[in-house]
Amino acid sequence: MSTERFNSLPPASVFLREIVARIQALHWDGEALFNRVELFDIADLNQAARKLVMNQDRICVVIYAGQQFLSEVSGKELHLRTEHSVVCLIADRCLKDRLEAQIGGPNNPGVHELQRLVVGAVSGVLLEPPFAVLCIPQGSDPVVIADEGGAMPGRAALELDLIVRGGEVQVPAGTVR
Repeated sequence: MSTERFNSLPPASVFLREIVARIQALHWDGEALFNRVELFDIADLNQAARKLVMNQDRICVVIYAGQQFLSEVSGKELHLRTEHSVVCLIADRCLKDRLEAQIGGPNNPGVHELQRLVVGAVSGVLLEPPFAVLCIPQGSDPVVIADEGGAMPGRAALELDLIVRGGEVQVPAGTVR
């Protein structure tokens, strides 16, 4: 039985910082695409939601939402692979027209264009070996941004769901199945 152990699981902090950096590097019409890009813990979801209603036009909040282990026993070795869930809350604002905040206009990209640019920036290889990982968009849903008075005028938002897949652990499994 092999007693060697191998671990190439990426630290979540490394790929999360890479996602944030790629989003921060995006531009639209000669300026930074987002006024604010922040990383939040899922436990701070309420605080993250409050960021979406701030007095800034374009905001992206990146949230680490968990990890799944995919396991396989091969011979006398256990192989583990990981999939991390990451959520990007993307918001745009156009005070005169919420539809323009959603689909864009002459002076405003709109939340769908923001999402398109984010997907293009983060999809594919995020990190090279030894912590090679892929970022795979899974889908998106509209998010209603509201306060005590109801839906925020001129604010549109989407939740973009990402899977970050990569890394592996190989350890002895013995004869246990």
